[in-house]
Amino acid sequence: MRRKYIIWILLLTLIILSACQFRETSTVRETPAVREAPAEKPSDAALSWQEDIEQVRKLYGSQSIPQHLLNEDAVLQGDEFDVGTAMEILDHLSMADGYQLAYVYKYDPMGSYPVLYAHLEDSPPFTSLKEYTSAHPECFQSSEKPSHCSYQQLIETDGSEIGYLQFVLLNEMGRQFYLDWHANYNDTTLIATEKALDQIQNKVLSNIHYAFYHTYATDSYDRLCHEQSPYYLVHSHIRHKSFSILWFLFLSNPNSFYFF
Repeated sequence: MRRKYIIWILLLTLIILSACQFRETSTVRETPAVREAPAEKPSDAALSWQEDIEQVRKLYGSQSIPQHLLNEDAVLQGDEFDVGTAMEILDHLSMADGYQLAYVYKYDPMGSYPVLYAHLEDSPPFTSLKEYTSAHPECFQSSEKPSHCSYQQLIETDGSEIGYLQFVLLNEMGRQFYLDWHANYNDTTLIATEKALDQIQNKVLSNIHYAFYHTYATDSYDRLCHEQSPYYLVHSHIRHKSFSILWFLFLSNPNSFYFF
Protein backbone atom coordinates (compact mmCIF):
# COMPACT_ATOMS: atom_id res chain seq x y z
CA MET A 1 0.00 0.00 0.00
CA ARG A 2 2.80 2.40 0.89
CA ARG A 3 4.54 1.63 -2.40
CA LYS A 4 1.29 2.45 -4.25
CA TYR A 5 1.16 5.93 -2.63
CA ILE A 6 4.76 6.61 -3.58
CA ILE A 7 4.05 5.71 -7.23
CA TRP A 8 1.01 8.02 -7.32
CA ILE A 9 3.04 10.87 -5.81
CA LEU A 10 5.78 10.41 -8.41
CA LEU A 11 3.25 10.35 -11.25
CA LEU A 12 1.56 13.50 -9.95
CA THR A 13 4.92 15.27 -9.70
CA LEU A 14 5.74 14.35 -13.31
CA ILE A 15 2.39 15.66 -14.52
CA ILE A 16 2.87 18.99 -12.74
CA LEU A 17 6.40 19.43 -14.08
CA SER A 18 5.27 18.61 -17.63
CA ALA A 19 2.44 21.15 -17.39
CA CYS A 20 4.83 23.88 -16.19
CA GLN A 21 7.27 23.14 -18.98
CA PHE A 22 4.50 23.29 -21.59
CA ARG A 23 3.26 26.63 -20.25
CA GLU A 24 6.77 28.11 -20.26
CA THR A 25 7.52 27.07 -23.85
CA SER A 26 4.11 28.18 -25.10
CA THR A 27 4.46 31.73 -23.73
CA VAL A 28 7.99 32.43 -25.02
CA ARG A 29 8.00 34.93 -27.87
CA GLU A 30 10.95 35.55 -30.13
CA THR A 31 12.43 39.00 -29.61
CA PRO A 32 12.13 40.99 -32.84
CA ALA A 33 15.36 42.24 -34.35
CA VAL A 34 16.10 45.90 -33.61
CA ARG A 35 17.33 47.98 -36.49
CA GLU A 36 19.78 50.70 -35.63
CA ALA A 37 19.05 54.02 -37.24
CA PRO A 38 21.87 55.25 -39.47
CA ALA A 39 24.04 57.91 -37.89
CA GLU A 40 22.97 61.39 -38.90
CA LYS A 41 25.42 63.79 -40.47
CA PRO A 42 26.64 66.29 -37.85
CA SER A 43 25.18 69.76 -38.14
CA ASP A 44 27.32 72.74 -39.10
CA ALA A 45 27.12 73.94 -35.49
CA ALA A 46 28.36 70.58 -34.20
CA LEU A 47 31.30 70.55 -36.64
CA SER A 48 32.23 74.15 -35.82
CA TRP A 49 31.98 73.49 -32.08
CA GLN A 50 34.12 70.36 -32.38
CA GLU A 51 36.81 72.39 -34.14
CA ASP A 52 36.73 74.97 -31.32
CA ILE A 53 37.04 72.20 -28.72
CA GLU A 54 40.07 70.68 -30.43
CA GLN A 55 41.76 74.07 -30.84
CA VAL A 56 41.31 74.93 -27.16
CA ARG A 57 42.65 71.53 -26.09
CA LYS A 58 45.65 71.95 -28.41
CA LEU A 59 46.33 75.45 -27.09
CA TYR A 60 46.11 74.40 -23.45
CA GLY A 61 47.99 71.16 -24.01
CA SER A 62 50.99 73.04 -25.40
CA GLN A 63 51.53 74.95 -22.14
CA SER A 64 54.08 73.83 -19.55
CA ILE A 65 53.80 74.93 -15.93
CA PRO A 66 56.54 77.44 -15.02
CA GLN A 67 58.51 76.14 -12.06
CA HIS A 68 58.14 79.40 -10.14
CA LEU A 69 54.39 78.69 -9.83
CA LEU A 70 54.96 75.36 -8.13
CA ASN A 71 55.64 76.76 -4.70
CA GLU A 72 53.52 78.01 -1.83
CA ASP A 73 54.02 81.68 -2.74
CA ALA A 74 53.10 81.31 -6.41
CA VAL A 75 53.39 84.73 -8.07
CA LEU A 76 52.79 85.50 -11.73
CA GLN A 77 55.75 87.28 -13.31
CA GLY A 78 54.03 88.46 -16.47
CA ASP A 79 55.53 86.08 -19.02
CA GLU A 80 53.12 83.21 -18.34
CA PHE A 81 50.36 81.89 -20.60
CA ASP A 82 47.74 84.50 -21.52
CA VAL A 83 44.32 82.87 -21.09
CA GLY A 84 42.87 85.68 -23.17
CA THR A 85 44.22 83.91 -26.27
CA ALA A 86 41.45 81.33 -25.79
CA MET A 87 38.95 84.10 -26.53
CA GLU A 88 40.52 84.42 -29.99
CA ILE A 89 39.32 80.88 -30.69
CA LEU A 90 35.93 81.49 -29.07
CA ASP A 91 35.18 84.30 -31.49
CA HIS A 92 31.46 84.44 -30.72
CA LEU A 93 32.21 85.43 -27.12
CA SER A 94 33.45 88.68 -25.63
CA MET A 95 34.04 90.14 -22.21
CA ALA A 96 31.77 92.86 -20.85
CA ASP A 97 33.05 96.39 -21.50
CA GLY A 98 36.01 97.24 -19.28
CA TYR A 99 36.88 93.64 -18.42
CA GLN A 100 39.30 91.00 -19.66
CA LEU A 101 39.75 87.35 -18.77
CA ALA A 102 42.65 86.73 -16.37
CA TYR A 103 43.81 84.30 -13.70
CA VAL A 104 45.91 83.82 -10.61
CA TYR A 105 47.52 80.53 -9.63
CA LYS A 106 46.50 78.44 -6.65
CA TYR A 107 49.32 76.30 -5.31
CA ASP A 108 48.23 73.06 -3.67
CA PRO A 109 50.62 70.21 -2.78
CA MET A 110 47.91 67.79 -3.95
CA GLY A 111 47.47 69.56 -7.28
CA SER A 112 47.83 73.20 -8.33
CA TYR A 113 45.61 74.98 -10.84
CA PRO A 114 44.63 78.43 -12.20
CA VAL A 115 41.74 80.47 -10.79
CA LEU A 116 40.01 82.48 -13.51
CA TYR A 117 38.44 85.87 -12.88
CA ALA A 118 37.23 88.94 -14.76
CA HIS A 119 39.88 91.65 -14.51
CA LEU A 120 39.20 95.38 -14.74
CA GLU A 121 41.26 96.74 -17.62
CA ASP A 122 41.99 100.09 -15.96
CA SER A 123 43.89 98.46 -13.08
CA PRO A 124 46.95 96.16 -13.05
CA PRO A 125 46.11 92.44 -12.92
CA PHE A 126 46.59 90.49 -9.71
CA THR A 127 49.81 88.52 -9.50
CA SER A 128 48.86 86.06 -6.77
CA LEU A 129 45.87 84.38 -5.19
CA LYS A 130 46.66 86.12 -1.91
CA GLU A 131 46.54 89.49 -3.63
CA TYR A 132 43.24 88.62 -5.30
CA THR A 133 41.57 87.39 -2.11
CA SER A 134 42.73 90.46 -0.20
CA ALA A 135 41.23 92.76 -2.81
CA HIS A 136 37.97 90.81 -3.11
CA PRO A 137 37.22 88.99 0.16
CA GLU A 138 33.53 89.01 -0.76
CA CYS A 139 34.29 86.49 -3.51
CA PHE A 140 35.50 83.92 -0.98
CA GLN A 141 32.72 84.12 1.57
CA SER A 142 30.32 81.24 2.11
CA SER A 143 27.19 83.31 1.55
CA GLU A 144 25.88 84.44 -1.83
CA LYS A 145 28.63 86.13 -3.84
CA PRO A 146 28.31 89.28 -5.99
CA SER A 147 28.08 88.74 -9.74
CA HIS A 148 31.56 90.16 -10.40
CA CYS A 149 33.04 87.22 -8.47
CA SER A 150 32.15 84.93 -11.37
CA TYR A 151 33.83 85.63 -14.69
CA GLN A 152 31.00 83.71 -16.40
CA GLN A 153 28.63 86.52 -15.40
CA LEU A 154 30.73 88.94 -17.45
CA ILE A 155 30.97 86.81 -20.60
CA GLU A 156 28.75 87.94 -23.46
CA THR A 157 27.71 85.97 -26.55
CA ASP A 158 26.54 87.21 -29.92
CA GLY A 159 23.24 85.38 -29.45
CA SER A 160 24.02 82.64 -31.98
CA GLU A 161 23.82 78.90 -31.47
CA ILE A 162 27.60 78.51 -31.74
CA GLY A 163 28.04 81.42 -29.33
CA TYR A 164 26.03 79.53 -26.74
CA LEU A 165 28.09 76.39 -27.33
CA GLN A 166 31.34 78.34 -27.03
CA PHE A 167 30.12 79.66 -23.69
CA VAL A 168 29.57 76.08 -22.51
CA LEU A 169 33.07 75.21 -23.75
CA LEU A 170 34.66 78.07 -21.81
CA ASN A 171 32.66 77.25 -18.71
CA GLU A 172 33.66 73.57 -18.74
CA MET A 173 37.20 73.69 -20.12
CA GLY A 174 38.34 77.27 -19.47
CA ARG A 175 40.82 76.50 -16.70
CA GLN A 176 42.34 73.31 -18.05
CA PHE A 177 45.86 74.65 -18.38
CA TYR A 178 48.78 74.64 -15.95
CA LEU A 179 47.19 71.70 -14.14
CA ASP A 180 49.51 69.93 -11.71
CA TRP A 181 49.24 66.41 -10.31
CA HIS A 182 45.71 65.66 -9.00
CA ALA A 183 44.38 68.83 -10.59
CA ASN A 184 44.59 66.86 -13.83
CA TYR A 185 41.40 65.11 -12.75
CA ASN A 186 39.75 68.18 -14.28
CA ASP A 187 40.09 66.79 -17.79
CA THR A 188 36.53 67.29 -18.96
CA THR A 189 36.22 67.20 -22.73
CA LEU A 190 33.15 68.31 -24.64
CA ILE A 191 32.39 66.22 -27.70
CA ALA A 192 30.11 67.40 -30.48
CA THR A 193 30.29 64.60 -33.04
CA GLU A 194 30.15 60.83 -32.96
CA LYS A 195 33.45 60.66 -34.85
CA ALA A 196 35.17 62.64 -32.11
CA LEU A 197 33.60 60.36 -29.50
CA ASP A 198 35.02 57.30 -31.24
CA GLN A 199 38.45 58.92 -31.50
CA ILE A 200 38.73 59.83 -27.84
CA GLN A 201 37.32 56.46 -26.80
CA ASN A 202 39.99 54.64 -28.83
CA LYS A 203 42.71 56.96 -27.55
CA VAL A 204 41.75 56.48 -23.90
CA LEU A 205 41.13 52.75 -24.11
CA SER A 206 44.44 52.17 -25.90
CA ASN A 207 46.30 53.66 -22.93
CA ILE A 208 44.50 52.04 -20.00
CA HIS A 209 43.77 48.50 -18.92
CA TYR A 210 40.32 49.12 -17.50
CA ALA A 211 37.47 51.37 -18.55
CA PHE A 212 34.35 52.18 -16.56
CA TYR A 213 31.43 53.51 -18.56
CA HIS A 214 28.88 55.54 -16.68
CA THR A 215 25.86 56.82 -18.59
CA TYR A 216 22.98 58.98 -17.47
CA ALA A 217 19.51 59.27 -19.00
CA THR A 218 20.13 56.24 -21.23
CA ASP A 219 20.01 52.49 -20.80
CA SER A 220 23.38 51.70 -22.30
CA TYR A 221 26.45 53.09 -23.99
CA ASP A 222 25.23 51.79 -27.37
CA ARG A 223 21.97 53.67 -27.06
CA LEU A 224 23.89 56.79 -26.03
CA CYS A 225 25.99 56.62 -29.18
CA HIS A 226 22.94 56.41 -31.44
CA GLU A 227 20.87 59.26 -30.06
CA GLN A 228 19.92 61.72 -32.74
CA SER A 229 21.75 65.07 -32.80
CA PRO A 230 24.02 64.07 -29.91
CA TYR A 231 26.25 66.29 -27.84
CA TYR A 232 28.49 64.55 -25.39
CA LEU A 233 30.45 65.48 -22.32
CA VAL A 234 33.29 63.07 -21.66
CA HIS A 235 35.27 63.07 -18.44
CA SER A 236 38.39 60.90 -18.24
CA HIS A 237 40.43 60.01 -15.18
CA ILE A 238 43.56 58.52 -16.70
CA ARG A 239 45.38 58.37 -13.38
CA HIS A 240 42.64 56.25 -11.86
CA LYS A 241 42.27 54.22 -15.04
CA SER A 242 38.61 55.05 -15.50
CA PHE A 243 36.62 56.54 -18.33
CA SER A 244 33.09 57.81 -17.93
CA ILE A 245 30.61 59.31 -20.36
CA LEU A 246 28.03 61.90 -19.44
CA TRP A 247 25.33 62.73 -21.95
CA PHE A 248 25.00 66.43 -22.70
CA LEU A 249 21.54 67.30 -24.01
CA PHE A 250 21.45 70.29 -26.33
CA LEU A 251 18.12 72.08 -26.46
CA SER A 252 16.78 74.40 -29.13
CA ASN A 253 16.41 77.13 -26.52
CA PRO A 254 19.89 78.70 -26.15
CA ASN A 255 18.97 80.01 -22.71
CA SER A 256 18.49 76.54 -21.25
CA PHE A 257 20.73 73.53 -21.01
CA TYR A 258 20.88 70.51 -18.74
CA PHE A 259 23.47 68.01 -17.65
CA PHE A 260 22.24 64.50 -16.86
